[in-house]
Amino acid sequence: MRVMRKKGNKYNRYPPKKGGKGQQKNQIEHLKSKNYGEKCGCGNDLIFDKCCYREDHRVFKLAHYLDKLKNIKLKVNDIVQRRFLHDYKNNKKIRKITDKLSDDMKIRRVSQLINEVLSGHVVEETASERVASSIHFETLALDLTLPDHEKPIFQEYLRFYLRKASNRVKNCYTSLSKSQFSFYEVIEVKKAKGANFNTWVLLKDLFTKKEHVIKDPLITSRLYIWDVVIGRLYRVAGFNLFSTAVFMLNTYQQKIFNRMLFMFWLKDIMVKKPNTLNILKSKYPQLNVDFSHEYMLFLRDYFPNIHIQKFLKMNSSLLPEIMRLMNRISPEYPLIVKSPDHKDIFFAECKGELIHEKENEAVEAIRSNIECFREVPEGEASNKVSFDYIISRVDSPIDLEITKKNIIPENLVKLSKEAITRKILELFQKTVIFGVTHVMSDWSMEQQDAVIENLSTGPNVRVGFLEIKRNKIKLVTYSKESMKELLKHVKRILKPSLEQLSPPIYSDILEKSHYHAQTSKQSDDLSFDEKIEVYEDIKRNMDALELSPEYDHKTSDEEEALHLESRMMRYYLMKRWVNQKIPLLGG
Repeated sequence: MRVMRKKGNKYNRYPPKKGGKGQQKNQIEHLKSKNYGEKCGCGNDLIFDKCCYREDHRVFKLAHYLDKLKNIKLKVNDIVQRRFLHDYKNNKKIRKITDKLSDDMKIRRVSQLINEVLSGHVVEETASERVASSIHFETLALDLTLPDHEKPIFQEYLRFYLRKASNRVKNCYTSLSKSQFSFYEVIEVKKAKGANFNTWVLLKDLFTKKEHVIKDPLITSRLYIWDVVIGRLYRVAGFNLFSTAVFMLNTYQQKIFNRMLFMFWLKDIMVKKPNTLNILKSKYPQLNVDFSHEYMLFLRDYFPNIHIQKFLKMNSSLLPEIMRLMNRISPEYPLIVKSPDHKDIFFAECKGELIHEKENEAVEAIRSNIECFREVPEGEASNKVSFDYIISRVDSPIDLEITKKNIIPENLVKLSKEAITRKILELFQKTVIFGVTHVMSDWSMEQQDAVIENLSTGPNVRVGFLEIKRNKIKLVTYSKESMKELLKHVKRILKPSLEQLSPPIYSDILEKSHYHAQTSKQSDDLSFDEKIEVYEDIKRNMDALELSPEYDHKTSDEEEALHLESRMMRYYLMKRWVNQKIPLLGG
C-alpha cells in the first residue's frame, strides 16, 4: 500500500524524490548564511544580500540572470513583430510609412527581408545595419502612432497578452513603453576583484539629470569614465538594461555628434518656427562661440533641453544617419601635419666643409649664439658636436579658429545634412605640429619623459639640427622655410670658417610616410613580432634619413643613445599621425 502524502488541497501517492524542492531550499539557506554577507561580485561596495540579491536569483552568476531578463524583451518583441507583419501586409498606409523609413535609414525594406527568408538566401547584415534595423523597429513600435491605431503598436498589441503575464513581464512592458533615446554620461566606474574590465557603471542622464546604475557586462566592459552612451534604458527586476540599439561615444566623438544632432534639430524646427534661431541667440549669447569652438563640449542648456529630447524620440532614425554620414565623410578629413614653424613639412638636408684647423673656432662661434642653437651632449667618446636649431614657439591663437572657420549655426542651417556634416568635420580636422603636439604612443610615460627635452623646451621649439664632425658640417630641418633661415644664420656665424656649402636637398617625408602607412601593418592589434618588424623598419628609415654613412658611429654614451631615440620617436610619431582618420562612431 502506497503512502498518500498531502500536497496543498490534493493528495500525492508518490513520495518526494531525493534532491527535490525541500533539499534545494536547504541548500539555498546554506548558501545564504555562508555567502550572502560577502561583497557583491558586481564590483559595488555593498554586500550581495543588499545589492544584486533577488528572490529568484540566489547565486552570483549575474550575467546569466541578466540574459534571462533580456529574454523577456525578446519574447515581447516577437509578439509585436508578428502582429506588425500582419498589418504591414494588409494596410497600405503602414506599408508606405515603413518603407519610407527604411529608405531614409538606408536599410532593406521589410518586404525584401521577407523574400530573403522565404527564398533561403539571407544576406548577412553589418554591425551598423543591425543597429539601424533595431532602431527602425523600435521607432515604429514605440515612438510612432501608425495609421488606424490609437496608440503605439507596442502598447496596443500587448494589452491582451499581459492579462495572464507575470508581474515581471508587466514591469518590463511598462518600462519599455515609456522608454526613449537619451544621452547618458559615465560619471563613475568600478571594477570587481579579479575582473579585467569595469563591472559597475554609474550613468547620468544629460536631459533629466537622473543617475542610473548599469551592471550588464556587455555594456560595462566597453565603457570608461566620461564616455557617453546613446540608447533606450529600461528597468526589469531592479536592473537597468539597454535595448538592442546602443551607441557608445568617447569625449571627442561626442563633440561632433552633439553638433550634428543640434543642427538637424534646428534645421527641422526652423521650417515650422523661422524665428527659433533669433530666440536662441537672445537667450544664449555664447551660442555661436560654444558651437564653433572645437574645445567646447557644447553641453549647456541649449543642447540637453526638452525640445531636443522630444525631437530625438520622434526622429530616432537620425542616429544611424549621423553615424553613416560620419563614417562616409570623415576619411576626407585626415590629420594635417605641419612642421614646428607651422609650414608644410619637408625633410631638408644640406652638407658642407669647414676650413682645416678652424673646426674649434666654428664650434665656439655656434655655442655663443644661444638664441638659435642649443648644444646636445654627445659624450666623451664622440668626436662629433651636435646642436639643436631652435626658434620661438609658434602658437596660433585659439580664438582665430572661430573667425577662420566661421562654422556657426546661422551659416549652417540653410545647408543640406551632408554639407553640415562636412563643415563640422572641417572644424574638428586636427593639425598636428611635428615634434610638438602631444600624442599617445606605444612608448611608456618614462620613455616619453626621457626624450621630451629633445622635442621642445620652454618657449622654444626644435625645428632642426646642426652637426660638426671633424671638418664636415651637416644641416637638417623639417621645412624649406626653416632651412633658408638656418642657412642665413650659418653663413653669417661661420663666414670666417666656412669653406663650402652645397645647395639643400628636399625630400617629402609625408609621401614616404604615406607609402609606409599603406604598405606596412600598422593596426592596433599587431602581434609582438610584427611590432618588432615595424620598429626595425623605423630604425632603417631613420638611418637613411638622418644618419648618413660618414656620420654613423657607435657609442655607448647614454646621452647619445637618448638623442638618437628622440629622433626615432619623432619619425615613429610621424608614421602614426599620417593617414589617421577622425575617430568614428562605435556601435
